Amino acid sequence: MKALILVGGYGTRLRPLTLTVPKPIVDFANKPMIIHQIEALKRAGCDEVVLAINYQPKVMMDFLKEWEQKLQIKITCSQETEPMGTAGPLRLASDILDDGSGNPFFVLNSDVICDFPLKEMLAFHKQKGAEGTILVTRVEDPSKYGVVVMDDSSHVERFVEKPKTFVGDKINAGIYVLNPAVLERIELRPTSIEKETFPLIVRDKGLYAFTLDGYWMDVGQPKDYLRGLGLHLESVQRRDPKSLAQGPTFIGNNIVHPSAKIGSDCQIGPDVSIGLECVIGNGVRISNSVLLHRVKVANYARIADSIVGWGSSLGKWTRVEFKSVIGEDVHVRPEVFLNGSIVLPHKEIKESIMDPGTIIMKVTCIQDIRCGQQVWCFESPEEGKAGSTTAEQTVTGMQLRCCANTRLLRFGATSLSHTKLRRDRAASTVASKDASLQQSSQSITRHPRQSRIQRQEATAWPSLDLPRLHSQTPGVRVRQHLNPFTPTLQVPIPPLNWDSIYKHAGRPLAIDVGCGPGRFPLALATKLPAYNILGIDIRGKLLDRATAWAKLVGCADTVHFHVANATVSLYSMLSSYPGPIELINIQFPDPHWKMRNRKKRIVQPQLVEAVAKLLAADGQVFLQSDVQEVAVCMRDDFEYYGKGAFSMAPEHSQQDAVFYTDQMTVAPLSRDSLDRQAWKPTWQESGWLLHNPLGVPTEREVHTIDNSSPVYRVLLRATW
Repeated sequence: MKALILVGGYGTRLRPLTLTVPKPIVDFANKPMIIHQIEALKRAGCDEVVLAINYQPKVMMDFLKEWEQKLQIKITCSQETEPMGTAGPLRLASDILDDGSGNPFFVLNSDVICDFPLKEMLAFHKQKGAEGTILVTRVEDPSKYGVVVMDDSSHVERFVEKPKTFVGDKINAGIYVLNPAVLERIELRPTSIEKETFPLIVRDKGLYAFTLDGYWMDVGQPKDYLRGLGLHLESVQRRDPKSLAQGPTFIGNNIVHPSAKIGSDCQIGPDVSIGLECVIGNGVRISNSVLLHRVKVANYARIADSIVGWGSSLGKWTRVEFKSVIGEDVHVRPEVFLNGSIVLPHKEIKESIMDPGTIIMKVTCIQDIRCGQQVWCFESPEEGKAGSTTAEQTVTGMQLRCCANTRLLRFGATSLSHTKLRRDRAASTVASKDASLQQSSQSITRHPRQSRIQRQEATAWPSLDLPRLHSQTPGVRVRQHLNPFTPTLQVPIPPLNWDSIYKHAGRPLAIDVGCGPGRFPLALATKLPAYNILGIDIRGKLLDRATAWAKLVGCADTVHFHVANATVSLYSMLSSYPGPIELINIQFPDPHWKMRNRKKRIVQPQLVEAVAKLLAADGQVFLQSDVQEVAVCMRDDFEYYGKGAFSMAPEHSQQDAVFYTDQMTVAPLSRDSLDRQAWKPTWQESGWLLHNPLGVPTEREVHTIDNSSPVYRVLLRATW
């Protein structure tokens, strides 16, 4: 029995990975994508697989020779001189597919990953006496797809493209069983099997649909690749759980190559694939991500929802998140944050890239001074042919265009705002003799972030008039992380002279622990004019500026900032406060430095005990983070170490006010008591608050606007 796999072309949706190898041999769950399909075809009884290729056929075939011997199946190549669509390749390979036996053959799209029920599908095809059988899968929103409409006997009646009213919930899954007679319906030209061939078979009542019961995913682009990995690992857990990684280091379903080395105190999972000879340092956190072969990750780095290419390395305390895709041989310096970035191969990244969708590449920028438009060009060894051109493509709000004798690497458009520039406009801009051109080589392309962040802050806290505050105070440069274990920060601060700090020292007090630049406490003061506000942080330069801002805003009598290590000094500072302490806000954005120095405990037991002693009856504790693991850790520590002093606030009982995530647990430490190691949290059943109950945006909420990531909020109430 024969099969044909539609390999396709450049694989532009999965770049930069496909700049190194063709898409079908990019690893998926530690095995080339196409090998998953060939193995399934072998199990279904196929003895020869034809690959319909029009891009890098030699690379493909050289690579697959090894697998041809391993799987004991013949793999041949049918090379297209031009793209032939989804039906043309069948006619091109008709001499192989129709061997005169009359046996049906399989056709698969190389992007598809699923349970591959090929034996069952073949039996169904023969039972129905079909000319063709389509594998279909159910989707929740069929309006986004072409729907296959069929009757109760699975006979296909018609196809409806993106229906506006419900006609069915099954779509084409990209796998077919076809009789050799179908080949006679196809002309030797570029043509579509879905739009031209299948309607002819439907007209003759010869097309049936076989419904897939398991998972299905088109993994041709990064976000679907990662989602497909999770579905695939879930399927592996049901079929062959022993092939998945086991042990306390792992959460959920993960696959790790036997040659990979993983350090101590790591947390891997869920849905992680770690490839050949990868080296993972100590204290690393990885979730919903793929590390291809020979990746090195230094201590305390975090990788989430991202793909790291072959031979790349990440420095200490780096963060790679939000669908970042890193190409081959990329080296990221320590403490760099890549937020939804696309990094082309062979780069060194020395600074953080905060704008989601930014593409990091070696480019030439040509700017037309008259109109302010920018033309970005990149020459690829594979595509940079003299005189070649390409259609317009938009990338991260800037127009990557082909001009002169270079050719653009054709990335798809992102969701950010786009700048339109026609090809002829770009060519005329370059060719125009009266245009003033500025050329500069850049290794990193990015947008100015600071001005946009400042606009977001000004919108979030309009009462502060932040543009005026910035203009009247000098800028501040501070390290993101300071060591709270320096000797000066380990000495408890004695009680403060509250009468000299606040005009009315007996007012209720609201405290912001880790207040940073102080914008949230200042905004909270306008929301709670009858309260005194205290901001605590260990970064003195930030607090000096915040104090100056308080004077400019006119709230210096009610807002105070103090340099202190809250874990050590909260109780000693505040035990003498003459009024009730009504609110304590704790928000942590980045756990990694703290995890390194405090061995995973974001909130220390003595801080929880101090809060329990200080908080007034019915006082509130607001915990918040944009990192789920941090939020879970804070919530669980307050439940365990609070010893009944706190309970979930009533806001958590309103179902329309909360959301739920997959339950995550933080592994106990070896130094934890046996009671803590055996203890099970209960507050997780109360979910996370959808909205900030204080009515004033926090620092973390404003800084998550760019990536639209969720914020995990818990509101506690003192029960004594």
